[in-house]
Amino acid sequence: MSRRVRLIEPPPPATKGVADTRQLANLGLVSAASPRLLSLLLARLGGLLTDDVEATRLLACTGLALLFGGIYSGGSEEAVGSVGEPTPDQRYVPGAFLRSPAWFLPLLDTDGVEEVDIEGYGDKMPGLTTPLPGSLGDKVYKFYPCLLKALDDASDEVRLRAADVFVTWFWVMAPNLTERPPPVAKTTAAATAAAAPPPTEDSKSRCINPVFSSVFEDLCSSIVVHLDDSDGLIRAAVARIVLRMAQLSPATVQKVLSSARERHRSPELCEALLETLNWTCI
Repeated sequence: MSRRVRLIEPPPPATKGVADTRQLANLGLVSAASPRLLSLLLARLGGLLTDDVEATRLLACTGLALLFGGIYSGGSEEAVGSVGEPTPDQRYVPGAFLRSPAWFLPLLDTDGVEEVDIEGYGDKMPGLTTPLPGSLGDKVYKFYPCLLKALDDASDEVRLRAADVFVTWFWVMAPNLTERPPPVAKTTAAATAAAAPPPTEDSKSRCINPVFSSVFEDLCSSIVVHLDDSDGLIRAAVARIVLRMAQLSPATVQKVLSSARERHRSPELCEALLETLNWTCI
């Protein structure tokens, strides 16, 4: 996850008398907002990324990191059924929102109590692994061109924060980009009560869904270009994105890095990343 917004790793040891609760940041409340509101917020922040004022673009990056982090870390256990061991508070389960109807189903244009098309698609929920067109998940997936443009911003500080947002975006989209994403819980009472089977060794080795393979490779190629940036901080920030992408598809990242090092002015970082991936895959 982003170094500026840590949602998964426990906080560092507290200092100066501040108690360390060893708990996740409470950003799960973000996903408690309505899907339509989250969609409008995403569009608004995307517009602010191209504002003429640098401070506004920086604020947009911070907002996007919080938005994506909240979507990933939050979710109602009741929305998707019991999945694995419940949390002590019996409420928020990290990643649960990404398996809920609010993430997968299209947003309704009409105002009403229901904001997603449960009536038209609810029976298909157990088989869904990719958000349907018009859904909040689809809108978040199609947001990556805005992040690519932010990586080319005139301000290096904006580029650094955009790299942080990209890492968080991959945390959100990873379950939908992989070939074996976490299953969507069935809506029946019996399925809700049933415990999820333990993960097997085969399920732990994921690869990119063939539907997204070409998009993922093109996205990786566009990001790897910045590994040859003249600013060392930019290169380090982009390297973290590449390492996150390698967790989804090591073969694709290795292929792109092997091709890129022949064109970069300084191939040392590409070679270092390749060595890291080779060591990790052993």
